Amino acid sequence: MRRILSVAIAFTLAACGHDTTGPSPTPSRIPGTYDLTMVDGQPLPLTVFEVGAYRATLVSGTLTLHADGLYSLDLDTRIDDSGNVRHQTDRDAGLWNARDAALTLASTQRGIARTGLVSGDGITLHSSSRVLVLRKNR
Repeated sequence: MRRILSVAIAFTLAACGHDTTGPSPTPSRIPGTYDLTMVDGQPLPLTVFEVGAYRATLVSGTLTLHADGLYSLDLDTRIDDSGNVRHQTDRDAGLWNARDAALTLASTQRGIARTGLVSGDGITLHSSSRVLVLRKNR
């Protein structure tokens, strides 16, 4: 049932198109690659989880908004477990939609939606309990 609801949301967002009005960013300016610069007001790298000798540090992130309405989000984390260091990439993908400066990402993999605002060459994205700030990679 949850999967059906996710697909329904994704199709609804896709049907809305990429309409904008007024002086807000137009869809043709929004697509591109954005680099994660801050999480909750803190610059990267950022320790996101630490217990004893285990530490997870978010080192980078990339949001790609394709002109066809698809997006991909990659978050790269360095895991240090008692000196054993490895890297892990958390990936998400789905559909994006913009209306005026409001941005919505609807995941087709996780059944979640994220909202944000586009301003100039940046995006402020609300992801669960975190605020992500991204800058367009020129």
